[in-house]
Amino acid sequence: MRRSIGAVLLVSLALALFAACAEEREPWQPIGTLTVEVTGDDYHWYFDYPGRDGQLGTADDIRGPGPLHLPANTAVELQLRSVDYIYSLELPTLGLAEIAAPDLSYALQLVTAGPDRVPLRGGQFCGYQHEGLITELIIEDETAFREFIDATGR
Repeated sequence: MRRSIGAVLLVSLALALFAACAEEREPWQPIGTLTVEVTGDDYHWYFDYPGRDGQLGTADDIRGPGPLHLPANTAVELQLRSVDYIYSLELPTLGLAEIAAPDLSYALQLVTAGPDRVPLRGGQFCGYQHEGLITELIIEDETAFREFIDATGR
């Protein structure tokens, strides 16, 4: 009798774990123009990505530090903001630069090409180079980008 109760408990636990792992997720929405919010805060960059619904400002958004990940062959808008100081963001390989300042909105638009890794430099206007503002932009195929979003969102 003890053996059958143990077996039933073991099977029940296995089924519960399988059900949790097989939990249905919202399907990915097609990526049209991808908008990513880039925030300077305490001498670091933070990146807010839309989740599976493709929209920023919803419950499935993902926030993380660098590097910045973007899908290849995609129109992208980087919305720059700052919590505390004025920062500069530069993608020198792509010839792009912009600032982020508290209470002001700035944006960079670009179209990513094929997979690549390029430097992303940032600065704070105090004249000192802060390590948290130096990272890279990783342009990857759409599958790898979606895997990054799913892994970061856990």
